[in-house]
Amino acid sequence: MSDQDEVARLKEAMWKRQFFLMSRKMKSPEKLQATSLAHYQWVISQEKEGRIFLSGPSFELDGTPAGGMTVLRVENEADARALAEADPFVAEGVVDYTLKRWQINEGSLQVRLDLSDMKGQAQ
Repeated sequence: MSDQDEVARLKEAMWKRQFFLMSRKMKSPEKLQATSLAHYQWVISQEKEGRIFLSGPSFELDGTPAGGMTVLRVENEADARALAEADPFVAEGVVDYTLKRWQINEGSLQVRLDLSDMKGQAQ
């Protein structure tokens, strides 16, 4: 097997699932407190339904809030956009957001699920 064939084989295993990265930027901080409960209830329900892989706030290195990010586990851009628009922070104008398609190629979770080939094992 050539190097090129091996790279193609590895990429095929890695690219079985696509994710979308939703980056949030604060738009109306004065609305944050009134919308936080609805946002948290929404994000937890989406996590339980399997549509959110990872989510949380981000910070500058000095600790200053810098928005947030959510990794959406959906099939296509239309589904990603619909899910993002359903976030109460977005719906109520607390944040603006951008979407990017994100391909996870490598990494692992403590449950030991290798994201490169989606093989898992108990530790």
